[in-house]
Amino acid sequence: MNRFVFDSSVTMSWCFEDEKSNEEDSILDSLQQEEREGIVPSLWRLEVVNVLSIAERHGRLSTAHSLLVLEFLLELPVIIDETTQECSK
Repeated sequence: MNRFVFDSSVTMSWCFEDEKSNEEDSILDSLQQEEREGIVPSLWRLEVVNVLSIAERHGRLSTAHSLLVLEFLLELPVIIDETTQECSK
């Protein structure tokens, strides 16, 4: 299986209609079809939750929608690279 690296900015583009692009949508499609696996940095989870939290505070998303997004992301074939945190020391 092919792997590729992406970050929270790509992930968040899947969650907001006004941030979508063909390139990021094709990444999501390949993950959903399990053609590829994604590798994300160790901060990815924190960044995703932070963006969703800010979006909720600004009325851009409801808490229910944020929870659906998190459930959706958990089902994608994504590997969290825990070694990225060690590289920043």
